[in-house]
Amino acid sequence: MDFQQLADVAEKWCSNTPFELIATEETERRMDFYADPGVSFYVLCPDNGCGDNFHVWSESEDCLPFLQLAQDYISSCGKKTLQEVLEKVFKSFRPETKPKCLGALACSYSGEACRGLPEAM
Repeated sequence: MDFQQLADVAEKWCSNTPFELIATEETERRMDFYADPGVSFYVLCPDNGCGDNFHVWSESEDCLPFLQLAQDYISSCGKKTLQEVLEKVFKSFRPETKPKCLGALACSYSGEACRGLPEAM
């Protein structure tokens, strides 16, 4: 899939989540995503015909621990689509074991910091 098609998939995914696709870099095949307040990550997309997987990372140390689930998923057996990777990232930031978060990074849950994302609009 060419990079523009991947960017279109990412834009469609963003329309159903609090995330925005804030930057794309075709040369690096990189897409940067952001959601208020301060939740960010990027995806590096594999080249066409290459055996590489997607790669997710964040330059925010607060966000990195939440990406571990998505990173494990990407490295597991089988090829993944960008849609599948983005869904796993979204679930990583919104753990299903806690109640739905109302305030993202600023809220608290039983005395511990809740760093999940709020409900999608």
